[in-house]
Amino acid sequence: ALSADEVAAAAVPIALATWEFDGNLLDSRGSLHAEAQNGARVEDGFLILDGNSAYAATGPVNTNLTEKTIEAWVLLDNLDQRGGGAISVQTLNGEFFDAIVFAEAEPKKWMAGSDTFARTSSFGGVEETQAQDQPVHICIVYSINGTITGYRNGQPYGSAYNKAPLLNYSTGNWQVVFGLRHGTSAATGRMLKGKIQRAQLYDRALSADEVALTSGIAFTTTASSTATTSTSMASSTNASHNATNASLILNSTVSNISANAMTNATTNVANAMTDTTTTAANTMTNATTIAANTTTNTTATAANTMTNATTIAANTTNTTANEAIRVTNATTN
Repeated sequence: ALSADEVAAAAVPIALATWEFDGNLLDSRGSLHAEAQNGARVEDGFLILDGNSAYAATGPVNTNLTEKTIEAWVLLDNLDQRGGGAISVQTLNGEFFDAIVFAEAEPKKWMAGSDTFARTSSFGGVEETQAQDQPVHICIVYSINGTITGYRNGQPYGSAYNKAPLLNYSTGNWQVVFGLRHGTSAATGRMLKGKIQRAQLYDRALSADEVALTSGIAFTTTASSTATTSTSMASSTNASHNATNASLILNSTVSNISANAMTNATTNVANAMTDTTTTAANTMTNATTIAANTTTNTTATAANTMTNATTIAANTTNTTANEAIRVTNATTN
């Protein structure tokens, strides 16, 4: 049987590519490795971006991509910067793209950046207030019907919208970039100043539950490693408690089912015995009634027979008397 931790791990959605920046720019899921450009570097589990020229980019990706999900854990150097991209999917010439962008159109707000705002509208989310102090999980889901949904720390960020059909990125003609909104080289107004702790790309649209689940994976800085351990232990304990509660509920349910089954069986037997007794009693009552009716009918019939016989005898007497009167009258005459 799987442990509570294994069950939780099995439920986490599997990404097409995962960059953990754990000492390198490798894709821990596959071969979509990135290369640092213009001084970008990995340090203490973060991709460090200077906001001027540093970024990282992968090579061409050999698969088609339309529906997708992109996410990143971002720690910003300041909240006043405008237009930098955390993670972008773009064509190799940098002309067409979809990206997690900070404050390009609205100050201190996250957005789904795209070429000439073709697939961009405001989510209407709240202004960012925490990303300078701690990593914030930002996720954007691109559904096949064109709906684009934003999430911040696992919760919906503002409202989803549907502006235009999704762009299809054909195999071998697109790549992933970090720290640069789009393009093939650094450019003013497109660079992110901060750190990226982790990033992932999915070749499908995650559900709200899946986003909430993946956002809850603990990735913290070295300074908060103690808090990470405590959080992980608490999560493990809660998972264990949940598993135990589930087991207790299951056992209780089975016991209740067994008890109900025994009660129903006893009730059915009792009902069957009652029905049999009632039937026998009704049969005896009916038999008694029939016997009584037969006796009554027989007695009535005998009485009627006797009454009729008496009547006949009386009529015979009347006949004899009438004959005697007739004879006397004849003699007198």
